[in-house]
Amino acid sequence: MFLYLIALIYFFSIINQIIFWRIFKPKNTGKSLLLILILSNLVYFYIFKDLLNLDKIEFQVITLIIISILAFDLMYIFCFPAIEYPSPTVELVGLVRENKNFNLKKFLTKKKKENIVEIKIQQLLNEKYLEKDKDIYSLTLKGIILVKCFFFYKVLLKQKKGG
Repeated sequence: MFLYLIALIYFFSIINQIIFWRIFKPKNTGKSLLLILILSNLVYFYIFKDLLNLDKIEFQVITLIIISILAFDLMYIFCFPAIEYPSPTVELVGLVRENKNFNLKKFLTKKKKENIVEIKIQQLLNEKYLEKDKDIYSLTLKGIILVKCFFFYKVLLKQKKGG
């Protein structure tokens, strides 16, 4: 029963996020995602808890449900940049899967014309990971924390330096 509760909450929270994105197209995606998902989770938790007659849930079970939902939220937020701006690898695999006569030269020419780096820099500025003073970019405290988290994770995975 608790798994159904978690699935319902998460499903409807994602639906809220999709609707919000289509209407408002927020610039600060990290904060917007976190705010939308957490608020939706709380609202749907109380709605579905009552609908499924789970009024007398133990505190430990409520805590486990909330931690599970937050873990899903963080996974989604972590994966969202690949959804928002697909990496060339994801795009390439999708195009090859869809098109049996895939032309690599056309794909590379198209990619050279795109400038995803400028889009990403603007996104980092919007989300306050970077700040710009004249033509100098620097990390904010939030950016430093993000970079350290990624480096720590790379160390855990024993990944070499690189993108």
